[in-house]
Amino acid sequence: PVFERLVFLFTDEAATLSAAHAGQVDLAAVPPALAENIPEQMHRVIMKSVDNRGILFPMQPATGEKADNGAPIGNNVTADLAIRQAVNLALGRETLVDVALNGFGRPAFGPADGLPWSHKDEKLATPNLSRANALLDEAGWVRKEEDGLRYKNGQPARFRLTYPTSDTTRQQLAQVSAEMVRPLGIEMQPTGRHWDEIQREALHQDAIVFGFGSQSPQEVYYLFHSEHAGFGFYNSGYYANEAVDQHLDAAQAAANTEEANQHWQAAQWDGDTGYGVQGDTSWAWMVNLAHVYATNRCLDLGELGVAPHGHGWPVTANLLEWRWTCD
Repeated sequence: PVFERLVFLFTDEAATLSAAHAGQVDLAAVPPALAENIPEQMHRVIMKSVDNRGILFPMQPATGEKADNGAPIGNNVTADLAIRQAVNLALGRETLVDVALNGFGRPAFGPADGLPWSHKDEKLATPNLSRANALLDEAGWVRKEEDGLRYKNGQPARFRLTYPTSDTTRQQLAQVSAEMVRPLGIEMQPTGRHWDEIQREALHQDAIVFGFGSQSPQEVYYLFHSEHAGFGFYNSGYYANEAVDQHLDAAQAAANTEEANQHWQAAQWDGDTGYGVQGDTSWAWMVNLAHVYATNRCLDLGELGVAPHGHGWPVTANLLEWRWTCD
């Protein structure tokens, strides 16, 4: 290797950018929203990715049940399919890219957009508030003039949208998406929490802005198979669909990649059901991020691949190709 020693600094987003401006680092991961604030003495490098952000919905009603760690399970609002469908229909994903990502990304409609195991028809057109309102009306969510919220059996269409306080991108996505659904009479309450608090209290009862994205379809299995319900951060919404489980199991047992991909895609939507927006609408996927880095002008990173979800680390995958071009 060209470099005998590498030093990694673990800092928050603001401290990372400050260190870059002070000339204290040669490579810094930069949140998309701050990508125009690259120091003049550094290059901006864009790495393509399958790194996504979306809203995971608690899928079960609240019955008082708790997970092994004592975290409450279920949410009586997001357990209603019409609510999940309405949120998906209200999101302006291009606007989310422009506002929350400063244009450094693209809309997301599933956990693996553009990858061979993703269903190619899993997309929504521009926001459709009239359709969203109609679905809510049909499901019995009635708007009250006093506060503008919808109610069903006395339950207001209100729930927390939780994100980690350390992540400005997720904070902006939560705040902007909450404004997008407000005209429907749905109140998503952006709520920043530390990860330990999320695990202890919010993981299975709040809608959560999560990030995933992998170059392996195995992640889809973890996210949507019922045997992984409540398993870490994956299927924390307790999603369960027997037909989806069967497709996922068949994909795992397939004799070849082509056969496996057919089953992976069918788990998302098989014409009758699926975890995606045409079926159970278990998530509201929002954006796919571009990974942005500030680099020393003397540092050549070589040929970058396509990054998975990784909080800055994917750029190190080709570490042996890095070169220092200055004397």
